[in-house]
Amino acid sequence: MKTIIPPKLTSATRLTPLELNHIHFSNKRTVLTPAQLERIASASKTANQDASSSGDEASDAEYQKDADKGLNDKTI
Repeated sequence: MKTIIPPKLTSATRLTPLELNHIHFSNKRTVLTPAQLERIASASKTANQDASSSGDEASDAEYQKDADKGLNDKTI
């Protein structure tokens, strides 16, 4: 098992939960720009293409057969 050595923090102070609740770093929200959304979408498409090209086609066909029969649906 890997052992993680705790850092030596010389300027750190312990805060109570109440003190932590009062800390706010910024009033800004995370803004997604069109460029960021495009980058996320292209990364997702690349990951999906990699997964589909490296996947087992036989198991995909079996999954589709089960899906046609309704066996892949989770029922409670």
